[in-house]
Amino acid sequence: MAGSALRARLDAIARRRAVLGAEVQQQRVKMRGSLAQLRTDLAFAGIGLIAGRLLVRRPWLRALVLGGLGALAASKLAIRR
Repeated sequence: MAGSALRARLDAIARRRAVLGAEVQQQRVKMRGSLAQLRTDLAFAGIGLIAGRLLVRRPWLRALVLGGLGALAASKLAIRR
């Protein structure tokens, strides 16, 4: 009788361990997605920082970028009409 009770407890522990293992795997999948998004956000922030510094230090480049953005906006408005 004691052997079967011990076996039942060990089986319950094994089932719980399997459930916990599945939960851990799900959390890892979620974390991978979150980390990928964070890496992308950091890359864009870094590019924005570099571009911002270049535009502040070089007025001619800032004028060129702003002119290009203005031309792009004007072409988008012209296409809509």
